[in-house]
Amino acid sequence: MNQMLNQLVSKYLHQTQELFGNTLYFSNKDGDVNFYESGDINSDIIFVKKKSSDKDEQMIFSKILKALNLYEDQIFIIDYISNIKSDKKLRALISQLNPKIIVSLGSDISQFILSTNENVDSLRTKNNFLKEAKVIPTYSLKNIKNNLDLKRRAWNDLKVIL
Repeated sequence: MNQMLNQLVSKYLHQTQELFGNTLYFSNKDGDVNFYESGDINSDIIFVKKKSSDKDEQMIFSKILKALNLYEDQIFIIDYISNIKSDKKLRALISQLNPKIIVSLGSDISQFILSTNENVDSLRTKNNFLKEAKVIPTYSLKNIKNNLDLKRRAWNDLKVIL
């Protein structure tokens, strides 16, 4: 039954992507958008990060992808907007995907994905998994922007993708 449900959800997501393109919008019951998605839903790599209109943060993310030799259409990106800790739709979406790697940029999203209260510094030192996917918790783009020492640490976390 669970496998059949997974196949139906996967088929629905593919059809939605064909109809509406690579960016999907999900709303909560109040009509507020909680997160945006873009890229390849079938990618082996997912990045989950806080949505930002800050040009410097966007540039940092672009540079991270370039350094990893990745392009936005090769990966799946989830940009969350609101309180991540109680988003059942986001949790359901992540559980339906079958990536090999999930990169979580920031403490809130790392704690959410790994169902823990540990800080990102602690999580970075562990081998983290969600189902079979390796979870790479690292610093948020905002923290990297505001503290350049974190840039090197984040790169050390992310270069295992190469």
